[in-house]
Amino acid sequence: MVLILVVGASMRMYLLHRNSNYTEDFGAVIDFASFFIAETIISIALIASVVIGYRFQMANELDQPDTRRSPGDATD
Repeated sequence: MVLILVVGASMRMYLLHRNSNYTEDFGAVIDFASFFIAETIISIALIASVVIGYRFQMANELDQPDTRRSPGDATD
């Protein structure tokens, strides 16, 4: 998905460069850079949420005793 967004942004920059002057090119560079900044922030947020969620789940599992029974533990 990131590759599709990068290719789309690159094509947009190419089309802007082909049909524009210097001022619009500078705006395109700012637009292109802000795209990568936003993608970086989103990626960091997603990775952080997965890591924090995993650590939270592991802490919950360690705090709770194992209440599952194996088939050999039947008391009947």
